[in-house]
Amino acid sequence: MRAIAIVLVLAGGAAYADDPKFECREPSPGAKIVASFKPGISVRELVIWAGSFTCKSIVFDAGIATRATKLVIVSPREMSPKQAMQLFVDALDAVGLVVVDKTDTIIIKPGPGMPKTCPDVAESAPLALPPAFSDADAKVLDAGIRKIDDSHYEVSAAARDIVVREPMQASKGARIVQAIYEGKPQGFKTYAIRPGSLWARLGLQNGDTIMTVNGYALDSPERALEVYSKLRDATAIEIELVRHGTPVKLMISITTR
Repeated sequence: MRAIAIVLVLAGGAAYADDPKFECREPSPGAKIVASFKPGISVRELVIWAGSFTCKSIVFDAGIATRATKLVIVSPREMSPKQAMQLFVDALDAVGLVVVDKTDTIIIKPGPGMPKTCPDVAESAPLALPPAFSDADAKVLDAGIRKIDDSHYEVSAAARDIVVREPMQASKGARIVQAIYEGKPQGFKTYAIRPGSLWARLGLQNGDTIMTVNGYALDSPERALEVYSKLRDATAIEIELVRHGTPVKLMISITTR
């Protein structure tokens, strides 16, 4: 049977379940789904997309929509219905949600690591470092990171030393996954950044793809660890990233204060 291409575009808004025009069309197993997502798609919009090809009822607590961060999804190839469903599950997993797929219903639940708030909803929340560091280290970090403007930051040498010394603690507060473009690894993408975490305080946002640090390309986990170790003696850190398709540069100066 000739594959049928189903094109679902979420580029400027979406129909909702209470819209009389909303309807679903369950594709055949051999159908192909092509999805084009706008940057920063919400959980609700993603749910509507899944409902359009699964034709299942989807249930989730209204509070999830206010706690789950928005997503950036790049899907450049055609997918089978099974692959599209897996993309839906993986996307929600990236922001701390769990999908339970039943015969006629899909249930979305908060995962164990899902934060109670997120930057997209609670941007005015007071800064608070996650309880990953000791009290003494947390005080040094709190005093040692200063925002100059949206692209320039100052970090004390003492704060830098803590971050380099405690990589596991520093990695908390965000989900980081390797980005793949045209089948090749290309940088690391950030998700579910917690307010007050190191990532947020240094200007990183959900959906950013970190491409280079001090000119070193982040093309593998091993390379990323190698670059991380070089920060021990750095007096300045330059981060090149892509945000919503636009190149952005963050400059971090290491001070002796």
